[in-house]
Amino acid sequence: MLFSLPSGKEYEKILKVWRQATRVVAQRHGGRLSFRLLAMPLAAFSAASDWGSVPQTQRWHELTAAPEPEPAHDANTPVPNSPPPKPGASLAEKTPQALRRYTGHESVLILNALWDVFREEVSAHPGGPQRADPVLFEIVGIIYAASHDPSLTPLERAGYPHASLYLLKQYLRLHSALLKALQ
Repeated sequence: MLFSLPSGKEYEKILKVWRQATRVVAQRHGGRLSFRLLAMPLAAFSAASDWGSVPQTQRWHELTAAPEPEPAHDANTPVPNSPPPKPGASLAEKTPQALRRYTGHESVLILNALWDVFREEVSAHPGGPQRADPVLFEIVGIIYAASHDPSLTPLERAGYPHASLYLLKQYLRLHSALLKALQ
């Protein structure tokens, strides 16, 4: 894997996230991955590419470290990532092509890895991140409630959240610097 980043703090941070992600994936698939994932800054690779040869381990950074032991599951507890029952076509086959690019499961894996990295960084640098403004949670609550208010019918709450998306769009228009940073 080549990253378009120079060696340094940001590159090390990305490596940490990918190592954690591969650890989580390995745990979910029996403890080991059937491949190795190596990384290098793109500039370092461009300076001396090694296409067609065995990767020079001193140049590449290993991302698929040994997995941590997975906790035991109760017999009555469903195992994460167990395949769904197959009444004909699989869920993946039924999913529209446009939605197959990025699954909810992948989101969970990535967010778990990012959360672990965040906790490690916070413990390494106490007092680093600033506390969120409590009003932000009120704003998020208003945006969420627009489409998920308990007074709405279950069908309205389960539908496409038009009202919430409208309010989010308006909030981002009010805060153009935030919108620019998100883009």
